[in-house]
Amino acid sequence: MEYASRFSVEHYESQLLHKLESSTELDILRGFTAYGPHRDDLQVLIDGHAVQESASRGETRTLVLALKILELQILEEARNQQPILLLDDVFSELDAKRRQALTHYVEQYQTFITTTDADIVAQYFTATNRIELATQP
Repeated sequence: MEYASRFSVEHYESQLLHKLESSTELDILRGFTAYGPHRDDLQVLIDGHAVQESASRGETRTLVLALKILELQILEEARNQQPILLLDDVFSELDAKRRQALTHYVEQYQTFITTTDADIVAQYFTATNRIELATQP
């Protein structure tokens, strides 16, 4: 993983400050700042290749889930309590093996999952978990 910014790491603060000062009027007109950490990104690389250029959608989804799981573990350790896990349409691009692995891992957490295919969630979670299905009117 690499931090991707418009500014060099060595001079980040001074370059950012200069850019913010020179674009203040335009930022006020737009109603937001165009530069800063909120505009930077994290770039995930595998063997030196950007994931968005070389990974399939399922592989990309798996990487995002791995990062979410790491975040979950860090939060749990830092706060000494289990966070609630929110997953949006997580099963749509995962194969059966990855669905099973995710299901097994999240059993220990209170998890809210949205999906367009409730049968898949029921298939993987009914044995050991309480499921409440909500439908839109």
